[in-house]
Amino acid sequence: EFPNGNVEYVLQVPDSCTERDVLLNNGWATLVYGQNQGKHSRTILKSCLGNYECPVDTCEFAERPRLPKCRRIKGSPPRPPRRTSCPIHGQPLQHIACTATMKLVASGTTIHLFHFGNHYHKKPHPLRADLASRMSFAELVCAAPEARPKNLQIGTSTRPGMASMHPAYVNLSRLAAQRRKIILQCKTKSNFGVLANIQKHHD
Repeated sequence: EFPNGNVEYVLQVPDSCTERDVLLNNGWATLVYGQNQGKHSRTILKSCLGNYECPVDTCEFAERPRLPKCRRIKGSPPRPPRRTSCPIHGQPLQHIACTATMKLVASGTTIHLFHFGNHYHKKPHPLRADLASRMSFAELVCAAPEARPKNLQIGTSTRPGMASMHPAYVNLSRLAAQRRKIILQCKTKSNFGVLANIQKHHD
């Protein structure tokens, strides 16, 4: 999820996932600055947007940078986060730039990931949970649609909370939005259909 250094990975697309699911399984904040569709493969070029961090050395608070609105070229500066200061120390967040890049080559059910450079910044908070966590969340919501978002987040004495399953579910607003979407799907599809839809459109 967080490749670092000059490394290469060979990833296989499982039968239960799509190519897009695997391509999105990257925790760094990146922008796509190049794509090429060949006869038998597809190449995607990404560059890291860095991170916004509190200048206090001992503080762990950070905000994920947003995609630039301008032309997306390699090294384009990101838009600043909506929160511009640390809620703990009140200091303005500083942008930690990054020059790391990635090249992904997808061919059939195989994806070659080439990562170049190092990330000298903290890991940004995740925007999406991994596929396994999303499947578990959908199963839970379909089985207990009356459970409120906060209850799903913190769990019960017999069920662990979603926040402990994946850090993306710490964001209550995002969890609530995904819950509403799943409930709407549950009304028109079987549970199996909802899970199949998540596998197909995992984002």
